[in-house]
Amino acid sequence: MLHVRRIIRKGCHYSLFAKKQLQSTANETNDDVTTVDKEKIKSLDKQVAFLGRRSKKPIQQSIYAYKKINNTYYDWMFAVNKVVIPRDDLYRPLILRNVVKQILRYMSDSYFDFEQWLTFRDYLVKKDIGISRLFDGVFLHECVDHQRYLMALSYIDFLRKEDIELTPTGLAMLLLLARQMDIKSQYADIKISEDELLKAYDEFIKIQPIPDSLLTLPIISGLTLTRKWKESIKHLPILENDLESMQTALGYILTAAAKYHDYNFFFQLIDNVSQTEEIRIRKRRDRTLNYHDKSNESIKTTMTKNKKGIRTPFLTHMPLKMLKESDYYLISKTSQAYETFTNYLTGDKQMQINSLKKLLEKSQHNGYIPPLGFVQALEKKLKEIDQDKYRCDHIYFAPNGVSTNNQSCLPSIELNEDESQLLHRYVQDNFVDLIRKNCPSMTNDINKLENIHQCLIEKKVDVIFDCVHYPLLELDWSNRYPLYVKRILQQIVHEKEKTCLVLAKAHIEDYINQLDIQNTHVIRAHYETGHSALPILVALFNGPQTLLASAIDQRPFKSILEIKHVALLDQWIQTHQLVAIVKPDLVYLQAPCVYSTQVHMQEKQWLIPYYDGSPLADAEK
Repeated sequence: MLHVRRIIRKGCHYSLFAKKQLQSTANETNDDVTTVDKEKIKSLDKQVAFLGRRSKKPIQQSIYAYKKINNTYYDWMFAVNKVVIPRDDLYRPLILRNVVKQILRYMSDSYFDFEQWLTFRDYLVKKDIGISRLFDGVFLHECVDHQRYLMALSYIDFLRKEDIELTPTGLAMLLLLARQMDIKSQYADIKISEDELLKAYDEFIKIQPIPDSLLTLPIISGLTLTRKWKESIKHLPILENDLESMQTALGYILTAAAKYHDYNFFFQLIDNVSQTEEIRIRKRRDRTLNYHDKSNESIKTTMTKNKKGIRTPFLTHMPLKMLKESDYYLISKTSQAYETFTNYLTGDKQMQINSLKKLLEKSQHNGYIPPLGFVQALEKKLKEIDQDKYRCDHIYFAPNGVSTNNQSCLPSIELNEDESQLLHRYVQDNFVDLIRKNCPSMTNDINKLENIHQCLIEKKVDVIFDCVHYPLLELDWSNRYPLYVKRILQQIVHEKEKTCLVLAKAHIEDYINQLDIQNTHVIRAHYETGHSALPILVALFNGPQTLLASAIDQRPFKSILEIKHVALLDQWIQTHQLVAIVKPDLVYLQAPCVYSTQVHMQEKQWLIPYYDGSPLADAEK
């Protein structure tokens, strides 16, 4: 081993010496280094790097294959040789899926010709991986999942030329590829013909596969690009138990209705979606609460049998953590429907204006804020209709609802006294039951719950400060959060001269007690696995005009009361929550927005809210 090391060191010194000699010769003669000398220097650099390297670990090739431009036969060989086949006792589809993922890790997205695919499949057989119809379906599915769209499209062309029938998964992936080519701008020059899509759909129907949401959504995504888009409606019942896929599928159908000018169906579907949203929220909430009631009963019976008792299982907290109601309706899942509606709108100019007005009125009624793409498409459409009659301006509004130019004013959404008292009395009458349903960790500690109830009755404050949820800080929050808590308390108590009640965990409670700030009270809260509804319930119990300072958005808790109170509670949250703005050198509370952030249809103007992302000036802040 010593002899080998000496040889490497000598070789390394020799290469360095030769490189310095070439450079010194060029400097002495003041001549430019020739191309031959440059090539020699490069080769000597490689020798120095190789000979001077002492690590015994082999140099691994980068796994970021998408940065490569072209793939060659040697890339295929390298990718297949890197495959580590898992145990033989595993399920065969799982083995193939694992193998394909390993191959795609080293391959970039590019279009391969017939010969390359033939060579690749032969090499798979040679390496005992094998090819089959199962492999074809798994390979196409993984290509789409890993965004290798050109690779999947070229593989489908290869199978067509070889007269190999596509599996149901392959046909579904072909329709999904058509949607991806239609959405992404980099594939604008690649279009799959409508006849090809209809042919793939007919083949899929003839096979009569078992209904599955993983195949149904790709079928709907591709079928809505064709003239037979209405047939996709009969596949929607398969997606009843998959809310995410149902939202996406409805967006595709709305886009198709706008593209093929079926405006009656478009508005009818929007109405149906809006009417069923409240039913969905109520059913999901009731199902979650019933699950918690049953789990709590089983825990109590188990604790009676076991004298030592058991801890609450972690799974009982999960459904409530996942209960996040959408701020908008199902149509908000895709922004393409509104934009497509505007781009494909044709016919009489007055009819186009009436259709756009009807669309905005639906948005105003549903509380849906159109996307920025729709705003840009609307500006373009109005210029095409009549550039002199319709003008598009960008108006900035202050938090009080008045525009900076004092020409427009938005209506306030503040609740009147009767509506505020309705929420306050409902929470006061059902406070203990609401805490048990929405805060599972407090159900086992009855004494703690009664203490919180008694403390809230005795102490009435102006602001509830939520320290149960830590703010998201760029710096290390373990060293940062005392400054956050101290600054917020100083702003509430000293600057605004308000009384404050802090909901905090144990270590935050000790820190606040050390500060000894007047007009400040602290209640120790339990640890929750997810976001807790305790702060908003305490704020509503304290009084109808109580403000809530919190680092998280409280709107997901708008359905914790009865279904008839959802709209009122949503308005209360928007007008009573103080959002904590945290910067590296500044922490402050932002005033709540008291005007309605939705589409406003007025006689002489349409007000469409959106955030353009530009920073505010000092005067606008």
